[in-house]
Amino acid sequence: MAWNGGTGIAAEYRGKGVSTRLMEEAFKVYSEAGAVVATLEAIKENERAIRLYEKFGYEITDSLFYISGTLELSYTPLTCESIRPEQLPMFSFYKENVPWQCQWQSVRSGEAQIYFDSHQNPIGYSLYKRTWDQNGILEKVFLYQLELFDEVNEETIKAIFTSISEEQNKPVNFMTINASLSNPVIPLLLDLGFEKKTEQVQMVKQIKY
Repeated sequence: MAWNGGTGIAAEYRGKGVSTRLMEEAFKVYSEAGAVVATLEAIKENERAIRLYEKFGYEITDSLFYISGTLELSYTPLTCESIRPEQLPMFSFYKENVPWQCQWQSVRSGEAQIYFDSHQNPIGYSLYKRTWDQNGILEKVFLYQLELFDEVNEETIKAIFTSISEEQNKPVNFMTINASLSNPVIPLLLDLGFEKKTEQVQMVKQIKY
C-alpha cells in the first residue's frame, strides 16, 4: 500500500502540467515498489486537487474530520491497560487501514490504551498524543484513533477521556486527527459540542498491472 503524504505546486508553476508530471512519477515509484493500493487525503474544498486525483483513478471512499472540543470529565471507573503504540498490531482488532497520519508508526511520542468491560473483554482502544505547556499542565490531547466495539455513549467517552488525560478536576481540549465520519464516536462528539475544524476526503486507487 502506498500513501501520498502531500502534493503541492508553487504558485508560479501552477497550470503548467507540473501536477500531472508529479503524479506520473509517483506511480512509477508505486510500480517499482509493487504497491497494489494507493491512498491519499485531500481537503474537501480543494476541488482542483480532487479532480486531478480522480483523473488518475482515485475514488473518494470516506470523509475525515478534525474536530476539537472539551468534555466534563468523569468519575466513572473504567478498566484500561496502557501499552506502547507499537504493540497495537499484536491485537486483531487494531485498524491498519486508516490514513497514514493515524497509524502507530506516524505518531511520534504517542501513547495507547485498551479498554475492558467488567468481564475483562476488550471494548475498544485509543492511540493518542498528549502535549503540556511550559508549566507542565496538560494542554491538549490529539486523538489519532478511538475505536469502540460496543455501544458508543456519552458515559463511556467521558470515562475514556478521563483515563487518557488523567484529569478529573478540569476539562482538557481533545482534537481528532483525520477521524472517519463512519466512526460513531464522531457524530456523538459533535452532538456533545465539538466543533469541526477541517474536513478531508480519503481517496483510494486500486493499482492494476
